[in-house]
Amino acid sequence: MDESLAFDGGLPPGSVGGKRRRILDQLKRNLRHHPGTAAVRFEESGTGTDWRLVTDLALSVLLNENPPVNDAELYVNWWPHPDPTPDQFKIHYVESSGFDCGWHRQENDHVAGLDHYQERHPSDAEYTYEPADFDHENPVGILWETLDEKLLPRLRRRVESSRPHE
Repeated sequence: MDESLAFDGGLPPGSVGGKRRRILDQLKRNLRHHPGTAAVRFEESGTGTDWRLVTDLALSVLLNENPPVNDAELYVNWWPHPDPTPDQFKIHYVESSGFDCGWHRQENDHVAGLDHYQERHPSDAEYTYEPADFDHENPVGILWETLDEKLLPRLRRRVESSRPHE
């Protein structure tokens, strides 16, 4: 697959989604410039009909220290909708310890409204959910807000809590 392209879910491979492609390509460019990004690529999402961005995170750079885990990825997907329906998205973090969390704008039976945060640890545990708010409305603003103002503080708190108490 040409890594510069993103494909709309439900369309046959090779069918490029116009607005969705532009958004995902823009998010990919921005992820490449984030200091915590080691690599970013398009991958099938696991459904066989959809693609997402997958970012390998350099946690030692992101956290400015040796993290308790080595491997972490960020999955990003975006589905534009015509006005007035808000775009839907997933920005989801997964690490090798089994911890995963994400900020989503999608219907969910566990929270009111579309915007929510979900978390679990270990990977076979049930998710906990809470409503989420975003200060930005555009895809790039939401991405950077999620990375720098939402994910990074949570990861720092996890590192702090994993240190032995003196």
